[in-house]
Amino acid sequence: MKTSPSATEAAWRTPAERMFIARDVSFRSGETLPELRLSYTVLGNPAGAPVLVLHGTGRGMLSPEFGGQLFGAGQPLDAATHFIVSADAIGHGRSIKSSDGLGTGFPRYGDEDMVDAQHRLVTEGLGLHKLRVVLGRPWAACTRGCGGCAIRMLWTRSLRSGRSPRRCWAATG
Repeated sequence: MKTSPSATEAAWRTPAERMFIARDVSFRSGETLPELRLSYTVLGNPAGAPVLVLHGTGRGMLSPEFGGQLFGAGQPLDAATHFIVSADAIGHGRSIKSSDGLGTGFPRYGDEDMVDAQHRLVTEGLGLHKLRVVLGRPWAACTRGCGGCAIRMLWTRSLRSGRSPRRCWAATG
């Protein structure tokens, strides 16, 4: 006989929106912000194997139609055994953007700055130093003509070796 999931497991299967604040952020342009808001959604067991869902795929990946096939009970990345983090990029979702009041005073930022912000979310905000899986279409890699591999390689190398994303980006981009 199948037992019903516990209240804790039911909570794991409900996406929860959160916010990370990175302090004293420096951009590659040389500009700085005293704080940078980065919104993200979590799903799954916080003690489970960490999974990062890259910007641009997160909302769709967490939908019942798609996410249920991937993160549902008995599925490859079952939320009972995985901790899924879907991060928005700078300028998207509830993350900081120029329209929040800085207008033209908002720092110039690029792909590497967005990767650095996600790296800070994962390492500083969530205290994770290894990721089991990185999912999604790596938009930054696509804009650099890398055929979709640079971001995956970046995260894999930086979190396994302890190297910063900045050095890994140079090695893969």
